[in-house]
Amino acid sequence: MAIDSKFKMLVLSPDRANDDQLQKIYDLNQANTPEVGSLESKKHLIRLIELSSYNLLVLKGDEVIGFIICMRESSSYGSENYKFFSKKLKKFLY
Repeated sequence: MAIDSKFKMLVLSPDRANDDQLQKIYDLNQANTPEVGSLESKKHLIRLIELSSYNLLVLKGDEVIGFIICMRESSSYGSENYKFFSKKLKKFLY
């Protein structure tokens, strides 16, 4: 399956992402609560990226149109939903 060339997917890295991208990711997240968990701040977003085992940023040109931040089992991520899966599964990607 080919991905349309007007879209770019990048791995998120706090030390490589620029402040503008991080702000756009934060704003996109906050615009979609409560479907996704609310973040306290951009610093909170950076912490989640640092904890993640897998993540992607999706761009259309310079526009941030999506992202995913995934945690493996045994992460120190503290959401109640994550804790639920930790109790039920030995291996998972949340």
